[in-house]
Parts: sequence; C-alpha cells; structure tokens
Amino acid sequence: MTISKVLRIRPNPYGLAIATVAAATVLTQWLNPVLDAETYAIFDAVVAISAWYGGMTVGLLTVALSVLAISTFLLNSQQIFTVSNGENIWHLLFSTLIFLLIVFLTSELQAARYRFQQVSDRTVQHKDKQLRMALAAARMGTWHWDMVTGELTWSAEHAAILGLAPSAFDGRYETFEACLHPSDRDRLNQSVQRAIRQRSTYRHEYRVVWNDGSIHWVEGLGEAVYNEAGIPVQMCGTVMNIDHRKQAEDNLRQYERMVDTTPDLMALVDRSYTYQVVNRAYLLRFQKRYEQVVGHSIPDIVGSPVFETECKPRLDRALAGERVQFQLWYDFPIAKRRFLSITYTPYVEPDHSISGAVVTIRDLTDLQQAETGLRQSEEHLRQILQHMPVMLDAFDANGTIICWNQECERVTSFTAEEVIGNPTMMEVFYPDAAYRQQMMADWEKRGHDYRNWEWELTCKDGSTRTIAWSNLSGQFPVPGWVSWGVGVDVTERKQAEAVLRRLNADLERQITEFTAKRQPPEH
Repeated sequence: MTISKVLRIRPNPYGLAIATVAAATVLTQWLNPVLDAETYAIFDAVVAISAWYGGMTVGLLTVALSVLAISTFLLNSQQIFTVSNGENIWHLLFSTLIFLLIVFLTSELQAARYRFQQVSDRTVQHKDKQLRMALAAARMGTWHWDMVTGELTWSAEHAAILGLAPSAFDGRYETFEACLHPSDRDRLNQSVQRAIRQRSTYRHEYRVVWNDGSIHWVEGLGEAVYNEAGIPVQMCGTVMNIDHRKQAEDNLRQYERMVDTTPDLMALVDRSYTYQVVNRAYLLRFQKRYEQVVGHSIPDIVGSPVFETECKPRLDRALAGERVQFQLWYDFPIAKRRFLSITYTPYVEPDHSISGAVVTIRDLTDLQQAETGLRQSEEHLRQILQHMPVMLDAFDANGTIICWNQECERVTSFTAEEVIGNPTMMEVFYPDAAYRQQMMADWEKRGHDYRNWEWELTCKDGSTRTIAWSNLSGQFPVPGWVSWGVGVDVTERKQAEAVLRRLNADLERQITEFTAKRQPPEH
C-alpha cells in the first residue's frame, strides 16, 4: 500500500476518541510528577480534536471518557467525594465545564466551517460555470501540459477551436502539433521554447487546419511552472479563436494601404486644427516628413493667409456638422500652382460627438485644363458652325429647335432668338397644315439618316425657299441633340432648272414646227 493511500484512510472517530483519551491519561500521569500543579490541558486538546474530527456526539463521548479517566486514574476515586477532597471535586467540575465549552465551540466552529464550505463550493461552481460560459462565448479554451510525463490536457472548447471532437484527443503533444499549419509549426515551437528559456509569458498567433481543410487563426497564451531546481515541469494557458480579429486586421491593413496609395491628399484634424493623421500623398505634396506634419497646426503647413481666409471658416462649419466642399488654386513647394477640390467631412465619434474633420484634397488641375481646352474647342466649333455657309439646325426630344446658325438667319431672316425654344416655329415655317403633316409623317419613316430631302420653307418676308436637308444624326449623334441636320438653299437652282425646262420645251416645240415646215407637200 502506498503512502498516499494510507493518508487517504479515514480512522473511526469513536475509536480515535478512545485512543486519544487513553494516550492523554498516560501522558498526564507521566507529566504530573514534574509539574507544580495538576493540569488537564492535554485532555482539552484531545476533546477539541475529537469534536473537530467527529462532531458533537464524539466530542461528548470524549468528555465523558476524559472525566472517567481523570477520576479513575488521576484522582483517588475512593476519596473523590469526601470533604477533604472538595478541591479535587471542584477542579474536576471546572475541567468538565471547560471540556463541554470546548466541544460546543469546536462544534459551532466546525458547523460554521461546513456552512462556509458549502457556500464556497456553490460559489466556486457558479464561478466555474460562469467561466465556462465566458470561455465558450469568447471561443476560448484552456490547456495544461505536464512537461515531465508529456501529457497534454485541454478543455472541450480547446478541442472545438482546433476543429476536433473532445473525444478525438489522445493527450499527446504530437496530436496537437498535427493540427498546426505546416508553415507555423516551427515558429510556434520556437515561441514556446523562448518563453520557457526566458521565463516569460508565452503568447503567439498561429494557424490551424481543420479536418475539412479550412484554415483558422488561433492565439495561444500561457506560462511555465518551474521546480526548486529551476527546471520547467508544467505549462498551462489558454487558446482563443481570432478569425474575426485577423479578418478585421486584414481589412484595416487593406484600408490603410488603400488610403496610403490613393493620389488624393487625406488628413484628420482635431477641433484645434491640429493634424492627427495624414497619408503619404499629403506628405509628398507638401514635401514634409510625418513628424513635421502630425502634431502641428494647419497654418504651420498651408500658411496663415490661406488658413484664415479659405480653410478656417469652412472647417468651423464642418466641426459644426456640415459637409463642406470648395475649390481653389494653391501654390505647392514643388508642384507649384494647382487647382484643388477640397472636402471637409465631420469626424463623428461613437458617442455622436464631433472630434474633428476629415480633409480630402483632389488635384483637378489636369481636369481643369482639359475642361478649359474643351470649352475653347467647343467655342471654336460653335463659331465654325455659326459661320459655315450651310444651314444648321437641331431639335430636342420635344421637337423644338435648339440650334439655328447664321446661315439659317440669312436664308430665312428669322433670328436665333426668334426660333430657338419657340414651340410654334414649325407652323411658321410650314403654314400649310396638310403639307406639314405629310412632311412630318415622311420624316418619321426616314428617321435620322437621309440626304438632300427638299422642303419648301416659308421665310419671314412670306417668300418660299426650297431647302435641301441632309440628316446625319443617326450616324453622328451629338450629346443633347436628338436630331440635327444641314440644309442648302437650292431655290435659285430650282428656279434655273424650271427656266431650263421651259427653254428646252420651247426649243423642242420650235424644232418640231421647223421640221414640219421643211417637209415637202404630199401629191
């Protein structure tokens, strides 16, 4: 039988009471000759031990046995109740009262201890349940590694974090290592050994591969326990699934890279107009280092005149909750004069307070120059269209004329102010309703792709001009113009053709008459 088993054997409390009283009697008889006065302190201790170990019943039995032993072996039993031994009687009664008081106090103390133990056990169970619930909610597990035997134990939550069933773990470190991502095994072992060697807290993030092939991130935390010789004998700690945190960190890094690589200048300033964060584009454009901007005020970077006149009034509006956008020209140290679009957006904290403003600056110089060039080109084209020697008109979706160049004005005598936007101009140009309706119906059939279609147009002076219209808007659409066409005044040509036809008819008639006169008479 081992020593641990012997220590776990609980002796009979009644037998213990008899044995301890007998031992106290012998020890007291042996000590009395060397003591100045009779004392029963050993019995006090025996009563206290028996009451503590066996309870009030065993304690009372011990009191009875102690009184019997004292009266029998330590006092003269034949003279104990005589007058001459009155002092011994009172001594015995006093000792008995002391014994009973010890039993009472010890029993109360034991009962209080029992009640305290029950409350403590319930508290521990409650705390343990709360801890397990918290560990489960936090996706956290616990582990213990006996470095002497090599046995590894862990909680059910730990097994779930590794993608295993609790019953699937055999307690071997090799089984745990097989769950690790191959690229992380060496680094994890190095981190554990370094923590043991330096007697520091082990903390490491690593990946595990579940049976379904999915990869998950885990953070391990633990400390080693050392024996008196300084040799590590065990290690315990926790593991926690950090998939959400790693995903958030990856998203944050991507966001930071996105902000840091954007060509737009971005900064965060607080309510005192001091820079808190700036991106790389901001530093490059102002030719400053990070520490030369962050912690400094806006006037230090852009200059007081620009800040007071352009920035501060608008920033104050943003700090009051308004999103402000404006444009200005600004001279940078290297890029020189640039046209900027600046936006101030309130920076709202989780408690809905505004702690600053996000500054976004976009360089629109190239776009501004392109727009200027486009406007110049459009103006140049407009001048060409206005002065070209053919008529040009255009219509919107409602059939209203929105373009009428100078050649149109010259031919019809109607000015652009009279024609553009006037919904009744088609009736003015083509007053004959039947003719107009027929032409419009033909236009619906032809669509926006025809050439040299002749219309009889009525001018401002009432005269009629023949215009040959060509419509190419189906092949070459112009933004904002549903239909557009060019026209050529062919009135003179049409008149010349009519004269030529008359001359041809007269010539043919004259030839016919001449030929008839030259023919000989019939016989």
